[in-house]
Amino acid sequence: MQIQTISAALAPLRRFERVMRFGLVGLSGLLVNSAVLWLCVHSLGWPAPLASIPATETAILSNFVLNDRWTFAGAGAPGIWARLLRFNSVALGGMLITALLLGALTGYAQLPLLAANVLAVAGAMAWNYLANARWTWRAPGVAAPPECPPE
Repeated sequence: MQIQTISAALAPLRRFERVMRFGLVGLSGLLVNSAVLWLCVHSLGWPAPLASIPATETAILSNFVLNDRWTFAGAGAPGIWARLLRFNSVALGGMLITALLLGALTGYAQLPLLAANVLAVAGAMAWNYLANARWTWRAPGVAAPPECPPE
């Protein structure tokens, strides 16, 4: 009986399972990004802005593989190279959103850096999820997933 109670309590969360998976993949990407950034700066002696380029792209590729195999598995979207190109485009757009929001929140709103960064990353994550769910892993002629607002 307890298992049924737990299952019933978790039922509303199932609607957001894909969003939660996307968020967990994003957290893993943060770890990948940080590890590559640290390696490039501390082991290779690169300046941080230069090191952020391979760190970001490595995290994007890692996130793509995990999202492709776990978050959006079986979505029936276009071929892998098309999905990768779309995902990378969306991620780079998310990076631009993060930079713009971070600048606005620290410059105009005078928020502390880390608080502003959390809000900026959250804004970019919303963009990344919606754009990927609606474009990267959406099969042609298929309606948007239920957790996406209608077009």
